[in-house]
Amino acid sequence: MSLTSEEQEIRCVQHWFQNWTPPQRAEFLNLLIDKYSPDTLDLGRNFELLQISSNCPSVFECQLKQFSLWFDEWSLKAQQLRPYDSRMLVALGEAYEKLDKLKEAKKCFWKAHAVGDVEGMALIKLARMYEKLNEEKQSAAAYTDYIRDAEARNATDRDELCHAYLYLAKYYYEHLKLEEAHDNAQKCLDYPETKEDAKTLLRQIAARRMQTEDNRNNSNQFRNQNATTPATGHLSPMNLTFTP
Repeated sequence: MSLTSEEQEIRCVQHWFQNWTPPQRAEFLNLLIDKYSPDTLDLGRNFELLQISSNCPSVFECQLKQFSLWFDEWSLKAQQLRPYDSRMLVALGEAYEKLDKLKEAKKCFWKAHAVGDVEGMALIKLARMYEKLNEEKQSAAAYTDYIRDAEARNATDRDELCHAYLYLAKYYYEHLKLEEAHDNAQKCLDYPETKEDAKTLLRQIAARRMQTEDNRNNSNQFRNQNATTPATGHLSPMNLTFTP
């Protein structure tokens, strides 16, 4: 399948980026962040032509100049093609993350997921961003959706999957959802990176189940008072959803 001119230009910029030095990458990312606002997220809306003052521009400066020209052309065709490119949104989110601007990064990863993630990386990055921001419920929901999508496409993203399973196992354990915690911890046993943590967590789950059973038996003494104690491992399902 042939690439469009815009896709060829994006790949060209990606190739340049891979060959730039760290300072050059930082300069490019700062330029992109200054001109590409996460609140508008339209290609080229506020992107002005890069002004190069040097009388004899370097190859890097020429590349930035060419990028700015291409970016303006992309913006003119954006509404005809598609209003957002998830790859650019993910790249921008990564740039914000490197600058420790986590809320801005979260917005970019959310938008990339919402508009249709081309490379399948936005959702796991969004989940990790929720985790860094201590938004536990949002993170658990995003990890759950990521696992569902990864399993549907037979993904082999071992590092991401084992981290997602372990996060959910701990999350459900802390919220007394022992069945869900046990299921996710069991899946962690398949990965060397999380195997030992999973063993520890499974022992904790078993101990809590025994404590729950003891409490249930003790509650039988009060049946004449119609007292009931809900089973800890069978609480109603959580409604996990995530928003930006």
